Amino acid sequence: MSVLQQALQIYQTYCENQHAVKPLGFVYNHETQSLKLLFNSPVLLPAEEFIPLEHVLEEQKTKNLRQFT
Repeated sequence: MSVLQQALQIYQTYCENQHAVKPLGFVYNHETQSLKLLFNSPVLLPAEEFIPLEHVLEEQKTKNLRQFT
């Protein structure tokens, strides 16, 4: 499973629990391969990367389009 797919799965689980606060995105740590929801402006460590929520949602749209073609 790709990092974007994992992020999408985390976001969908978060939304299922009806949380009112929308996250900004995710922090992915390349060393530990951990992925965390982010709600504030990121301060990243050298091994970390910020993935905006919009990028993850675009992946979902692309995935849905591929299913219908």
